[in-house]
Amino acid sequence: SAQRSLINYIYICFFIIILINCCVQTSRIPLSILQEVEKVEVQSRHGACEIDALVLHHNGKKYCAKPRAKKVLETLRHIKLGTQHMA
Repeated sequence: SAQRSLINYIYICFFIIILINCCVQTSRIPLSILQEVEKVEVQSRHGACEIDALVLHHNGKKYCAKPRAKKVLETLRHIKLGTQHMA
């Protein structure tokens, strides 16, 4: 039926939109970008995406990092907070 075809079309479009927003590979992120990350999202391979990744937002761009980069980000945040308290 036409209604069923429309529903299938909507599901396919939704799935494509999700895939477009997924990281498909990770890369090493320069320290200069890691120091200025504005937002971090966790991508899980147990959802719609195929790999685990950290999605890092910086100056309107998205970078895909390995999940272990979270430790580096936490360390940088502690260093930054520590130097702010010293000033």
